[in-house]
Amino acid sequence: MSEPKKEPAAFGSEVLRLETPEHRRHRRRRSFIGTTIFLVISANLIYSGIDSMQSGKWVFFRKDMLELPGWMVLLMGVLILGYSIWQLVRLAVGKD
Repeated sequence: MSEPKKEPAAFGSEVLRLETPEHRRHRRRRSFIGTTIFLVISANLIYSGIDSMQSGKWVFFRKDMLELPGWMVLLMGVLILGYSIWQLVRLAVGKD
């Protein structure tokens, strides 16, 4: 069994919570699913950014509520991709 983890509770008091291997696996699975979603979003942004730069048009989000140049969309996609890879490495190493 792992050592107890202190977590702040309501009104500033502390509660000891024992984390079982099952809880740890479940948390890692949720982190992996979230990171996979971020990878899909970054791939979509990178594709949209490259397509927009080649066509010379801007990228529209949510029916013309926000429009961005292609290089900015590409930059967002690359930054999210970097963050996702960093999270996957953390999950693989076990630093969560």
